[in-house]
Amino acid sequence: MWFVEDVLLSKWHMITIILSLVALGALFAGGYHKKKIVRSTVITFLLFYFAISMPVWGNASEKQEIEEHLLTQLDVAFNQRLQEHSDLKENQMVTLMMGSWEDDGEHKNHIFVGNYSNSYEFNGWVQLLLYDSENKEFLTKTYENVRLKPNQKLKLDEFYTETYAKRFQYSYEEK
Repeated sequence: MWFVEDVLLSKWHMITIILSLVALGALFAGGYHKKKIVRSTVITFLLFYFAISMPVWGNASEKQEIEEHLLTQLDVAFNQRLQEHSDLKENQMVTLMMGSWEDDGEHKNHIFVGNYSNSYEFNGWVQLLLYDSENKEFLTKTYENVRLKPNQKLKLDEFYTETYAKRFQYSYEEK
């Protein structure tokens, strides 16, 4: 489904529609025959659509790889927690994972959270603390009204920072 939303129907494809309408208007104003107008407009649309789709696809596939990587790391983090604390209660099975990548001189941070309980629904807040390379806290974010069904994982946030987040801590509490 990500392919359709992020690649085939992205916001960038509005440019294709606008340019096709411009071509349609120019052909119509030029007094061309209807058959020529329709054929040329369709060809223009397809050329612009494919020209825009290639860079959009590259960007979307990179985003998908990052998300898949972080979801895998989320599972790994929960399994490590489970090994360290085998007596986790149902309401202690919320886990958070963060990844930070450099993007044009800034750092893009992706935050994922998962509820690994089979029966407990989490409803509460999650707090994230980010630390720089000198182990100094440089950002605290609190996400209120986080709702996770049993076994649900979701992308909580995506944001930019000027500082690279070398490590993070999180806490959560139910309402």
